Amino acid sequence: EYNSESKLRDLIGEVYNELYGCYPRYDVIHAGLECGIIASGIDELDCISIGAELNDIHTDRESFSIGSVKRLWKLLIKTLEKI
Repeated sequence: EYNSESKLRDLIGEVYNELYGCYPRYDVIHAGLECGIIASGIDELDCISIGAELNDIHTDRESFSIGSVKRLWKLLIKTLEKI
């Protein structure tokens, strides 16, 4: 179930805006399924799913953007500093 009051998502959004000058887009997709399964068994758990830009997922041409991995790393480090 989508948590419309996620403090973690809000924090990530603020840090993203500080770093990149805009807020991220939030989507509910099947890639967040694991978060939902884990959160359903742990009361009060606030979790989100984030990742790098992926292309041709689950094919023999699957790839990712190295630049997006660098941006994600920077976002994670800065967010952890604020927690």
